[in-house]
Amino acid sequence: ATVNVSIVPPSADLHFSSPALVDVVSGGPASVGAQLRLSLSPENLGPLAATNAQLHLRIPAGLVFDDIFVSGISDPHVQITGDQVTVDLEMVQVSARDIELLVTIVEAGFWTVDASLSADEPDLQPGNNDQAVLIIPETLVVDTDSDADNGDFTAGDLSLREAFRLSNEDAAPNTIMFDRTIGTVIPLTNGDLPDLLGAVTITGPGVQDLEVGGNPSATIFHIGSGAEVEISGLTLRGGSRGLVNYGQLVVRDSRIVENTTTSVSEIAGGGIQNFGTLTIQRSTLADNMAQVGGALYAHGGASTTIIDSTLSGNIGTEDGGAIYTVGELTIVNSTLSGNSTNGDGGAIADFTGETIQLTNVTVADNRADADGDGTGAGGGIWASGTGTVLHN
Repeated sequence: ATVNVSIVPPSADLHFSSPALVDVVSGGPASVGAQLRLSLSPENLGPLAATNAQLHLRIPAGLVFDDIFVSGISDPHVQITGDQVTVDLEMVQVSARDIELLVTIVEAGFWTVDASLSADEPDLQPGNNDQAVLIIPETLVVDTDSDADNGDFTAGDLSLREAFRLSNEDAAPNTIMFDRTIGTVIPLTNGDLPDLLGAVTITGPGVQDLEVGGNPSATIFHIGSGAEVEISGLTLRGGSRGLVNYGQLVVRDSRIVENTTTSVSEIAGGGIQNFGTLTIQRSTLADNMAQVGGALYAHGGASTTIIDSTLSGNIGTEDGGAIYTVGELTIVNSTLSGNSTNGDGGAIADFTGETIQLTNVTVADNRADADGDGTGAGGGIWASGTGTVLHN
């Protein structure tokens, strides 16, 4: 008889037990001069001790190695050669090390620290021995008008779509800005941008200098629940909707224009659909269209404040030429003109039954029952309750 014997060589199982974490030790957010702490967790599940177990780090240009601390080893042996840092780990069977790597940012940009594990024994699962730690700067500068999403963040290749993704990966607040060398339009050829999920300020160069959109099937910006977002100096044009907000959103010095909602399931708010807290200041919502709320739809429980702004030329085909509100609405020092609907509320259709407040607001040349079939009312304002308050 033939007996097949499999001989398993002495082995260890090195891997990183959890994703690396990055936080700022000193110097403010991730910018030049800040010191960062990278937390890594290498582990050996055995079955044998890992002889000559080592952690290998590549410190990229733009970062300077400061120090490293290894749990269980009071004075770890560290060797530095160029951008390579090697640390002895002394990993026995079923052991883990918590490692804190300190680096300082000395040049602006993106930085990736590459980490890998090795030992003298063969590794049972060599595919999990590597980890790349991407360090995201506080300020993300979009420097291409391409809608690419290929992970290339080198100079001239950071798209707005990629900046949104990076902002979502970073627990710290971010600012997104735009390089002056890019074109005047960022077309959303790849559809909806990623939802914004954290604290981010988006600062555009001005409404005449940059617009985002141009895809009639895409919502341009989507603000997720819990997000805190400020947008200024941009034109959002030609989407299926300019903005959807579930968080806290401030829009300043911007234009939301020529967006048209045509989806049967999403009939409300061609310019903005608000489910959260929204402030619009010194901005224009014009020539947007939806079935209800051509410029703005405010959901029940939402809060909307409009200051020093203009809503004009918007169409709500069924109700609310400019605004259809079921939530709190306050408008101050603003103009609603030239908006229309086939139904109720040429400028505003108020279905809250609660108080909406208008102070120093011009409501002019708006039209209800635009199709003349006799079913619409309230050329300026239509209110379902008795709570509308006007101050001029």
